[in-house]
Amino acid sequence: MLLFLCIASNIIYSEQWDIVLEPSSKNGLKQISTIKISKIATLDETLVLGKIGQISSVDILKVNESPALLFQIHS
Repeated sequence: MLLFLCIASNIIYSEQWDIVLEPSSKNGLKQISTIKISKIATLDETLVLGKIGQISSVDILKVNESPALLFQIHS
């Protein structure tokens, strides 16, 4: 199983735990978008046809920290 997060190009409805992504050749985005931390899904690997892009290591760290904000987890 693979974990997926929704990416949306409509940033008007972003929430405090969403992560804003700037377009780059590495991530394959064409416009500013947000990773929607509250929209988590799992898929079997066989359903994935390919890779569109990859987020930066800085954004990966933000993704790892955001569920704590969403679920109000305090360390």
